[in-house]
Amino acid sequence: KFNLKPGVNTIGRDAKEKSAEILIDDKYVSRKHANVTLEQKNGKWTFYLSDSNSTNGTFNSKREKIKAGLKYVFGKDDYFIIGVTKLSIAS
Repeated sequence: KFNLKPGVNTIGRDAKEKSAEILIDDKYVSRKHANVTLEQKNGKWTFYLSDSNSTNGTFNSKREKIKAGLKYVFGKDDYFIIGVTKLSIAS
């Protein structure tokens, strides 16, 4: 379980450099693998997921590889896969 802050939250595996706010101990996760961005518009919070051109990619709940650099809207019932790790948003 991780707490997200407004703005960009980087997901990665490099604990030494502290290059990511969300650290995942998974050898298939890149040092700076993906970002979850939390933005507020008109009083509503929206989550976006983007892959940071990672080596092994990021996959959505349909197991489709998402395109690096593009922001995908991410809902509460969605999940994504980074390496062998499945992640979702909990309220």
